[in-house]
Amino acid sequence: MRTKRALYNFLTDFFPLILITLIGLLKLKLINVNLGEELSGMNTLYVNIMTYLSIMDGGLASALIFRLYKPIADSDTDKISALVSGGKRIFNLIGAAMLVIGIVVSFFVFFFFKREAGSTITYSYMQTTFLIYLISSVIPYLVVVNKSLFEAGQRKYVTNMVLQSFMIFKSIVEIILLMNGYGLIEMYLLLAFCNIASSIIIYFLSKRAYPEINFKAENKDYGMLGDVKNLLIHKIGTMVAYNIDSMIIGVVLGMAVVPFYTAYQYITDNLMTMIGKITYSVTAGVGDLLARDKKRAFEVFNELNNLSFFIASIVCVPLVLVINQFIDVWQPGLFNTNWAMAICFVLQLFYYVIRMPLTTYTNAAGLFKETRLCPIIECAVNLTLSLTLINIIGLPGVLIATFIAYLVSDYFIKPRIIYHQVFDEKVMPYYGKNLLFIALIIILSLGFVNVLPFFDFSGYLSWFVSSCILFILNFVIVFAVYKISGQANFMNRVFDMIKRRVGKA
Repeated sequence: MRTKRALYNFLTDFFPLILITLIGLLKLKLINVNLGEELSGMNTLYVNIMTYLSIMDGGLASALIFRLYKPIADSDTDKISALVSGGKRIFNLIGAAMLVIGIVVSFFVFFFFKREAGSTITYSYMQTTFLIYLISSVIPYLVVVNKSLFEAGQRKYVTNMVLQSFMIFKSIVEIILLMNGYGLIEMYLLLAFCNIASSIIIYFLSKRAYPEINFKAENKDYGMLGDVKNLLIHKIGTMVAYNIDSMIIGVVLGMAVVPFYTAYQYITDNLMTMIGKITYSVTAGVGDLLARDKKRAFEVFNELNNLSFFIASIVCVPLVLVINQFIDVWQPGLFNTNWAMAICFVLQLFYYVIRMPLTTYTNAAGLFKETRLCPIIECAVNLTLSLTLINIIGLPGVLIATFIAYLVSDYFIKPRIIYHQVFDEKVMPYYGKNLLFIALIIILSLGFVNVLPFFDFSGYLSWFVSSCILFILNFVIVFAVYKISGQANFMNRVFDMIKRRVGKA
C-alpha cells in the first residue's frame, strides 16, 4: 500500500508537470515578447517579494506533516484533531500577517523597481497589480492544514489532481490572454480565481475524506511551533541560496546578463521540480516506515540512493550534451551558449537529484535541529565564493560557487547525521558506492561527446529526434550497468507492485 500510494503521488505530480512545463516554454516567450522587459521584470520582483514574505510560515507545514505521521499511523483521531486545529489557527494568523505586511509594502513597491527612460508604468498600476498578486498568493495558506492531512496520510495524489488541473487550465488561459494583448492585471486575476477555486475544492475534499477529524477542536496542539527556530533557519537558508545567484549576477555583471542565466535556469529548474516529485511522493511513506521499522527504512534509503543516481545518470548525461542546442533553437540568436554554462547548470541539477534521499530522510526523521548549520554554511560559502569567482571567471564562477557550497554544507554533513543518528551505521560505504556511480556518469559523458557531431540539432524536430536517440542509448547502457552490478534493486519494488495490480485485474 505504501509503494502504491507513493506511485500514485508521483504519477499525479509528474506527468501533468511535463505538460505545464511545455506550455510554460511558450508562455515565457510570449511574456518577453508581448509584455516587454519592464512588465516581465515587475512580475519577477513580485515573486521575489512574496518569497521573502513567505519566511513568516517558518517551514511550519513541514513540521505539521512530520508530527502527523505517527498519529495517522496509529489512527489517533484526537491527536490528529488537536494538531490540525492548532495548525489551522496558526496558518490563518500567518496568512493575515502576510496580507497586512504586503499591503504596507505595496505603498513602496514602486521604489523597488528601476524603470527605463520613458516608462509609462505608474505608481497606481504597480500597487494595484502587486495587491492582486499578494491576495492571490495568500489564499492557499487557508488550506495548508487540509493539504497536509492528505500528504501525511500518503494521499497527496488527491490534492495533486486538483492543483495540477488548475495549473494546466491557468497556463492555457494565460497564453490566450497574452496572445490577445492582455497584461499583468488579467493574469493575476486569473491566478486569484484558480487559487480560490482549488482551495475550496481541497477544503471540501478533506472534510469528506476525514469526517472523523475535528478541524475546530477545543484542545489545540501547537507543538509544531517548537520546530520553528530550526525550520526557519532552513527556510531562510534555502531562500537566500536560491536567490543569491541572480542578485549577484545583476549587481556585478548587469541585468543584461540575467536573461541568459534565466534561459538555462528555466530548463534545469523545471527538471528539478519534475524529479523532485519523486521525493515528495515517498516522504510520507518514509516517515511512516521510520516510525515502524528503522532496519527496513535503511534498506529503502539504499534503494532510493541507487534510484537517485540512476535518474541522475539517465537525465544529466544527455542533458549536458543537448541543452545548448535547445536554447539556440528556442531563443534563436539571443544568447551565445557555451559548454561552461551547460556543465555548471547540469552539475547543479545532478546534485539536486542525488541528494533526494538525504532530503527525504532529513524531513521524514525530523532532523531539523541536527542539520540547522547546513543552510548557514551554504549561504556563507556561496556568498564568499560567488563574489570571488565572478570577478575571476565571470558568470560560471557563480554557478561553481553554488555547487561547491552544496557539497560543503550538505553532502559532507547530512549523510553522517543520518547514518549515525537514524541508522546507527558507518557512512563511508555510502560515499564509496557513490564515487563509482559518479565515475560512470563521467565516462558516459566523455564517450557521448565524441559522437555528438553526427547528430542534427538545427530545428525543434531534429533536436527532439537526436535527443531521444541519445537518451535511449544512454538509458540502455546505464540500465545494463546497474542491472549487471546488482544496483537496480529499486526496480524490484516497482515490478512487484505492477504484478500485484495486474493480478487483481
